[in-house]
Amino acid sequence: MLKKIKIWVAKKVENIRRSLQLRYCKSCNVSIGENCLTDNILSRYGLKSFSTVYSHCRSNIDYAIALEKESYKNLLEDKFLYYDNSQGNRKVVRNNNYSINDNIFNHMHIKGFEFTHHDILGNIAFRKSMERKRDRLLNYKGKKNFNFFYHYRLNPNISISYILKRAKEFLTYYEKNNKKCRFIIFTQIIIKHKKERRLEKVAYSESIVIYTFYTLDIWGGDDPEILWARNDDDLIKEMLHNL
Repeated sequence: MLKKIKIWVAKKVENIRRSLQLRYCKSCNVSIGENCLTDNILSRYGLKSFSTVYSHCRSNIDYAIALEKESYKNLLEDKFLYYDNSQGNRKVVRNNNYSINDNIFNHMHIKGFEFTHHDILGNIAFRKSMERKRDRLLNYKGKKNFNFFYHYRLNPNISISYILKRAKEFLTYYEKNNKKCRFIIFTQIIIKHKKERRLEKVAYSESIVIYTFYTLDIWGGDDPEILWARNDDDLIKEMLHNL
């Protein structure tokens, strides 16, 4: 019982700390997809400002822009939500209201906006949580500076030029009232030899930068060290120290 009380108190203290930090921070660091890795990196390095609707879902920049255009009004509409299988054996909720403009995304991220870890159809608490994430993002639009982090997942049809164009469009929804926002893209190129491991940074504008990780392994699979890119933490630290 005492252990549960301590955990509850610790969570309350952390929530208060985050609330105060968010209230007075100049810039918010948030995940905009494409999967959980982005949010995990921000969280484990103490940079995360708050969770967004993208933090624990599968999505892409096309979905994100479609959501911004409609102010997220259809994201949680039951008529667009349905159960589906993810990776063959896991039941997830998807929203089929959103489409892609071009097939330049990982195959797991073009099947509809996927609520990977939250059954918002069967669990009211999960739905309420997602509503809060949505509302928080909308409420701070035009009131806070933002650093949006986006993991462009490796795929055979990768198109950096397309992502850059869409990133620029996405920022227009938040650069209101003279707010300064940035879009930080990171992606991978797989190499064969360890000596080729490196990080490459290219700033396309004052507000958009892309980091390319030359790594031995694709971030995914069953090994948690690779899934969460902890095997490339040295390069991730380099990215975060050079934002």
